Amino acid sequence: MAAFTMQQQEGYQQKNMTRQTLSNMLYLLLSFPLGIIYFVLMVVGLSVGVGTIIIWVGLPILLLTMIGLRGVAMFERDMAAHLLNIPMPYIQPNRETEGKGRLLRWLRACLRDSVTWKSIIYILLKFPLGILSFVLVVTLPIVSLALTLSPLVYLLNTYIDGFIHAAGYSTHSYLLFAETYNGIFDPIMFARSFIAVPIGILLWWGSRAVLNGLAQMCGLMTRAMLCPSQIDATPKDDYYHSQH
Repeated sequence: MAAFTMQQQEGYQQKNMTRQTLSNMLYLLLSFPLGIIYFVLMVVGLSVGVGTIIIWVGLPILLLTMIGLRGVAMFERDMAAHLLNIPMPYIQPNRETEGKGRLLRWLRACLRDSVTWKSIIYILLKFPLGILSFVLVVTLPIVSLALTLSPLVYLLNTYIDGFIHAAGYSTHSYLLFAETYNGIFDPIMFARSFIAVPIGILLWWGSRAVLNGLAQMCGLMTRAMLCPSQIDATPKDDYYHSQH
């Protein structure tokens, strides 16, 4: 009974690890389009706002850009907390911005807040990191899967080359450890294709470690740059439960 319970716990932990890996990969995939959107909106907002501030049109544009930066910081914190399972300190509402003239007070509070300025640096870093994350999360699993299924790829490639050869064309395809000639099945080449299977499995384990590490690094960067540094900041989950 104890052995069965231990097996259940190991299976549950393995399932959680797999779920967390998929969640990390989703976060890395989303980093690419979100990084582009953040970068374009910030560059356009700041450049147009600063360029037109002399005719007062730039003031509302800069204000909207500031609101957008705060929204990006909030969204990124929530996404990292939910997808990466990294606790994010909750930013308590600023009571000084309530009452008369609260818009100006809010703007002054934003300008004094280090999170606002760190959000600009975060968006600048998010753009190249999003590209790197997207390339790795797409390339590594596909290459790993292709190597693991190399015998099946050989059979499929041989089948397709056979149709091409029947149409009167000569074919010669290269795989990692095997080759096909005119769609002719070669038992030796088929056996050689199995060499790629353990390489693909090892590559997947290494790829999973790289992707999980990259996702955790991005999450820690989000917490360091987009969360308050006050000692009394409370985790968002704790604040939520205390209010409900």
